Amino acid sequence: MVRHRFHALIALGRFNDALRWAQDMSGVAKKKGWSQYRVMTPGTGPVNSFILEAEYSDYATFHKESDAFLSDAEAMTVFRRGTELLAPGAHPWDELEEEAPTQIA
Repeated sequence: MVRHRFHALIALGRFNDALRWAQDMSGVAKKKGWSQYRVMTPGTGPVNSFILEAEYSDYATFHKESDAFLSDAEAMTVFRRGTELLAPGAHPWDELEEEAPTQIA
């Protein structure tokens, strides 16, 4: 299993807008047959931290969907709307995690 997380710091007063943006992102993903996103927020840390998280069965699926997303005009239009929600001076970042093996030699 591979988990992709897109981290952003949302401007104060815009969190509801970010939730609507996340719904739109998942709407496009659902329509295209891609993995859908869930919104996560840390229990502690910077106020208005926002994480879009999706899971994939493996790296090949992640790359296939990522490539399709990046080349899809509708998906990129919705994604780019998220830039207006960022806190001033904040830059989003990505995280990609893989499930650890159950045993190593």
